Amino acid sequence: MTIDEGGDDSRRLIERAVDYAFTADPAAYLAYVGEKRRAHPHDSPRELAERIVQTYAQKGALEGFVTGLPANPVLAVGGAVADMAVLLRFYTTLTAVVGYLADEKYFDDPDWRHHAFFVLAGPKVVARVIGDAARAGGKQVSKRVIRRYLSKGVLAALKRFLLKWFGKKVTQRAIIAKTIPLVGGLIGGVWNYSEIAIIGKRIVRYHFDEVLE
Repeated sequence: MTIDEGGDDSRRLIERAVDYAFTADPAAYLAYVGEKRRAHPHDSPRELAERIVQTYAQKGALEGFVTGLPANPVLAVGGAVADMAVLLRFYTTLTAVVGYLADEKYFDDPDWRHHAFFVLAGPKVVARVIGDAARAGGKQVSKRVIRRYLSKGVLAALKRFLLKWFGKKVTQRAIIAKTIPLVGGLIGGVWNYSEIAIIGKRIVRYHFDEVLE
């Protein structure tokens, strides 16, 4: 049984974590981008985006190591929820920051927060939700098509997927953390680094090349 199937309290905890990850102020993102641009003035927007992804992958590795240490089952579950909440916040931040680097009018779009749903779900899930039109003209799902078919129904379906995904990830991480503490920490760190690097690359491609793959 996964955490999301564990009862109303577990589901509410997951929903709060997801809602928190999607609550953000564009001003904070703009300030962060400005800081990075000053630190790396010779980077192109894409190079800076890739650098930021690398930074967040390293942050995620540290977070995964720390929250993967507890061997106590109760602490393991709490640490897993905290780890995934932080990771989800990382993904929404990366989606917004990279989106702005690719297009400085990004935050003018009233749906800018919703792009994180698509990059986390990935092309297969998005294609199933949107339908065959998502892949019209090729195997890739384009950002243009996503904008065209964006609706409350699509977002609701993607949020259901995200809640289930979150619960499954929490369960997996809790199991890892119940092993020998050091091993659990190392696995959690490597896992987070790899996952952020992969999804971060997807985010960069999504915003700069306008394809979801």
